[in-house]
Amino acid sequence: MIQSNVYVGIKPSFNKVDESFYDETYSSIPTVNFDYVLLPITNQRYSQIAIKAVENYRLSQKESYNLFSELTIPEPKLQDLYIPPFKSKASLNGSDGQYIMHLGLLASWLDLDSMDPVISDFSYKVLLNECKYARFVGIRKLLVAPPRDLSNLTPYSQTINRLLNHEVLTMEPKITLSISLPLVEDSEPFATWELWNTVRKICEYNELLTISLALPRIKTPSYVLKRWLCEPVSCLLISSSIFETNQNNYPVLHKFNQKILREFQRINGNSQSEQGQLCVILHGMEKHADFIRGGSVSYLDYINFLLKKEDKLIMDEFNKEAINMTNEQGSSNANLINEDKWLPKLMPPLLPNSDNLTNDTYLVFENDRTKYDLYHEAIHQAIHDKLSYIQHLKRNNSQKFQILVAGAGRGPLIDETYDILKYYNVLNKCKIIAIEKNSQAFLFLQKKKFDKWVDSVELIRCDMKKLSNDFGKFDIVISELLGSFGCNELSPECLIHIEANFSRKETIFIPESYSSYVAPASLPLVRQKLDKFSNGFEKPWLVNNIPYCILSTKINKIWSFQHPLLKTENQDNKHLFNKNIENGEFKLKHKCEIDGLIGFFSATLYNNITLSTLPEGFTINDPRKEYDTKITTNDKNESIHTKNLKSWAPIFFPITSPLSITDDTELSVYFNRISDSQLKKTWYEWSLESFIYLVVSSTSHKQNGNTTVASKSIHNQASLNELRETTTIKDEQSLMELNGSEEVQPQPTQQESNRNYYYQSEFETGGWESVNDIHELTSDMSRLNTDNTNEENKISATFDLKVSPTHGRHNQPSLIEVQSIDEDSPENLDYSYELEEDFKAMRTNNNDISTLNDDTMDHDNSSHKTTNKNMNTTANTKTSRDINTNNTSNNQLEVNLRIRTGVTKLHNMNGNKSSIPY
Repeated sequence: MIQSNVYVGIKPSFNKVDESFYDETYSSIPTVNFDYVLLPITNQRYSQIAIKAVENYRLSQKESYNLFSELTIPEPKLQDLYIPPFKSKASLNGSDGQYIMHLGLLASWLDLDSMDPVISDFSYKVLLNECKYARFVGIRKLLVAPPRDLSNLTPYSQTINRLLNHEVLTMEPKITLSISLPLVEDSEPFATWELWNTVRKICEYNELLTISLALPRIKTPSYVLKRWLCEPVSCLLISSSIFETNQNNYPVLHKFNQKILREFQRINGNSQSEQGQLCVILHGMEKHADFIRGGSVSYLDYINFLLKKEDKLIMDEFNKEAINMTNEQGSSNANLINEDKWLPKLMPPLLPNSDNLTNDTYLVFENDRTKYDLYHEAIHQAIHDKLSYIQHLKRNNSQKFQILVAGAGRGPLIDETYDILKYYNVLNKCKIIAIEKNSQAFLFLQKKKFDKWVDSVELIRCDMKKLSNDFGKFDIVISELLGSFGCNELSPECLIHIEANFSRKETIFIPESYSSYVAPASLPLVRQKLDKFSNGFEKPWLVNNIPYCILSTKINKIWSFQHPLLKTENQDNKHLFNKNIENGEFKLKHKCEIDGLIGFFSATLYNNITLSTLPEGFTINDPRKEYDTKITTNDKNESIHTKNLKSWAPIFFPITSPLSITDDTELSVYFNRISDSQLKKTWYEWSLESFIYLVVSSTSHKQNGNTTVASKSIHNQASLNELRETTTIKDEQSLMELNGSEEVQPQPTQQESNRNYYYQSEFETGGWESVNDIHELTSDMSRLNTDNTNEENKISATFDLKVSPTHGRHNQPSLIEVQSIDEDSPENLDYSYELEEDFKAMRTNNNDISTLNDDTMDHDNSSHKTTNKNMNTTANTKTSRDINTNNTSNNQLEVNLRIRTGVTKLHNMNGNKSSIPY
C-alpha cells in the first residue's frame, strides 16, 4: 500500500552540547510528534580549532620553510560534536522504542564563496570532515547555508560540486545536500530560483543536490509555486514567526501556506531526491511558546493534523482505484499495479506496432474506466445512427453490417461493441471482425469468443496493414491506437491500408480525428535522469507522475489527423503522414529555463464525444480559430480536460542544453513529423529559438555634445497586450498576487501585540529570517534583487546598451539608454536582428533548419532557410525593408528590432537517434 513519505522535523535552539541539552529538548516535546531533529554536526569549539589550523598553515607558507605542505584540518573530536556517536537515553522514542533520527546542519560560519584558494580549500575540507562523521552516525541529509556574497556564486558552487562528487556522499547509501533558500523574494519573485538555478547548473544537475525552501509570510504567486513544485525540494522550513493565532489562541498557517504544504505533499517527494522523502522542519518554536496555547507542542500538532488530513484524501483516492480494479479485473495484484501507476517514472513511449505488450500493460490500460466509458458512448451513438441501415439490411436479407476492431488487444472494445449490439437486438445482422497481431493477447480473445461472443465475432491474427481482401467493406472501424502525442503510435500509418481497401464513403471511424499539442516546459528532474541515457536528449519520453511546469501563456495546437485520411483524386496523397508545425509561436512572460517541449493530445471519438490529456486551466491557441479556447471539463467543448484518464502520460521532447529565457520573450518552435515509406519508419524533429523585441528611437537634439537614443524592450503592441492579459497559471490572477492586492494580510492579535520581536522584520515577508534562523547566521542576508543583475542589465551587457538606473524592471515599459549611437554611424549597431515585418514569415516547412546554429539564421517570406549571415550584421546594408521608421514632428526615428537571444540544435535529425518502425 502506498504510504506518505512526508516527515516532520524540529530544529531546537541550542547553546550547549552535554547530556542535559538532549534532556531539555526532548522532555518538553513528545517525540511521537516528529521524526527528525535538525542539529549542527560540529560546535563552535571545532570552528576555533579549524581556524587555528588554517592560520598556522598560512604562517608556514609566509615563512617559506614548508612551501609544499598541504593544508590539513583535524577531524572533530567528541567534545567538538553536537550529535554524539552514541544513542542517548533522551533520544529514545518511548512509544515504539525507536531512536530519533537526525538531519545535519553543515558549518554555516564557513566562507564557501571566497575567491581565496586557501579559504576555499579550507571550507571544503571542513565540510568533508563533517560529511564523514554524518555518514558514520547514519545521517543521510545535510543542509547547507546559502552563499554570503551573491556575486560570487561560482566559487560557492564549485565547492559544493567538489563535495557532491566525493565518495563520502556518492557511496551507498548516498547522502544528499540541501541548500536553504526562501521560497520567494518579496520584491523579486524568481530571485531565489535564479540563485538556485545557477548553483545547480554549475553542479551539473547532480541528483544529490536538493533545496530546502523557507515558507514566507506573504502570499506566493501561483506561477512561482508551480516552478518550485518541479524542482528537487527535499525540505520545507517553517518558522514559528509565519503562524497566526486563531480565536482559541492556537497557532495556524495562512491558507496560502496550507496550499503550499498540500501541493508539495501531493508531489510526495518520490522523484525529488535519492532518498525520496520530503521533510517539514519547524524551527523557532521556543521563541513564541509562552504566547500561544499549548506551547511548542501546538505547532507540531497543527502540522501533523494538516499532513494527516491530506494523507487521508490521497489514500482514499488510491484505495478507491485499487478496489475498482479488483472488482472489474478480479486481479490479485491490483494494489501493486495501482501503486505502480502512482510512482514517478520516466519511460520510452510504447511501440505496440512493432513490440508485443505485456499482460500487466494490458491490465493497466483496461483499468482506465474513463476511456472505455467514452468509447462505449461513441460506439453507442454510431450504431444508433446506423440502426435504420442495419434494419434495412435485415429486411432485405443482404450482407451483414460489419464492424472492425483494429488492434483488439485482450478484447475490451469488442466487449463494448458486443454489449451495444445485444442491447439493440441486432447481433444476428451484424458481424464483428477483430484483428490482433500479438499471439499472447490472441489467447485471451479465443477464450472470450468461446465463453461469450461465439459466432458474433470473427478473430483474425495478423498485422492490420496486411489484412487480406476477403471481408468486403466495413461500416464502422474502431481502434485504440492513440499514443500520448496522438499520432506517435502510428495510427495514421496503421489505418491507411484499411481505409484504402475496406472502407466506403459512409464508413465511420472511431476515433474520427485526433490533434497534437505542445508547450515549452521545465522538467529539471527529468534532465537529471536523461544524462544517464545514451542519446537521452534525442528521443521523446513519457513522464508519468513527474512534476513539470508549463512556461508559456498558452498551449499550441500544432496539427491534426482526420479519418478518412485519403483525399480526392485531384489532391496530393503523397505526404499524408508528414506534418509541419502550423503554430509555433509562444509568449513567455517570466524568466525561466526551457528543458524541452511537453506534449498532449485530444481526440474526437464520434460527433461531440472527445477525450483529452490537456491539462485543465490553460488556454489553447488553435491557428484555425479566430479565438482562443480555455481548457475546461465541459464535454461540449472540443478543447477539454478529461478527468481520471490513466492510459496516457504527457510526452516530453527534451533539448540537449536548457534554453535560458528572460522576461517577455517570444519562443519560436520548429517541429516536424516525418514518415518514410521506404525506410518503414516515422520520427519527430524539433528545435527552439527565442527572441525579444527592441523598439529603438533616436531624437535629433544633442545633450552635452552627445546624441542619446532611447530604447524599449517590448513586443509589438498586440503581443504586449496579450502578455498583459494572459498568465501561465490556472487562475489568471497572478499579476494581482504578485502585486499583493488580492488578499489583505491579517492584523496582529492582542496576544501578538506584545511581541515586538515577533514582527521585527516586516512580518517575515521574504523568508530570509527563517533561513538565517535555521543556520544560526548572525549577519543579515542581502536581498537577492539588490545583487542579482536584472533583465535590463542583461540586455545591456548583450547588446552594448546603457541601462538608466531611474527605471526599474517592474515599471513597464522600462527605458534603456543606448550610449551615443549616431544615425550616420550604423556600424555601432553591433547585433543581429530580425525585422518585425518578417515575423509572420518565419515558420516554414523546409528541413534546412537542420543547419541552424547561433551564427546562421535568416527568415524568408516563402521558406525557412539558413544562410551564412554574420551575427554582427551592420546597418550599412539597410534598405526600406530592413527597418520600420516613423518620422514624428520631433524628427524621431523608430526601429523595431527582433533580436534572437537563443537557439537550440535540431534534435533527432533524419530520425538517426529515435524512430518508430512500421
